[in-house]
Amino acid sequence: MVRLQLTSTSFTHGGEIPRKCGYKNGNISPPLTISGIPKGTQSLTLIMDDPDAMGAVGKVWVHWVLCNFNPTI
Repeated sequence: MVRLQLTSTSFTHGGEIPRKCGYKNGNISPPLTISGIPKGTQSLTLIMDDPDAMGAVGKVWVHWVLCNFNPTI
């Protein structure tokens, strides 16, 4: 079985997303690569939430919700 994997050249696995990607510091979207997409997949959804925001804002902060995008792009 192939394993679905999301990677970026902007940060390491488990590492922090660079400050330049924050809305106060440039709002630059990091490059993302999705591999291991199962054959026959018709669409993908990506949700990027921030559980560390709990201490700062009192809730899990949702940064992105991308849905129904083509897995072959």
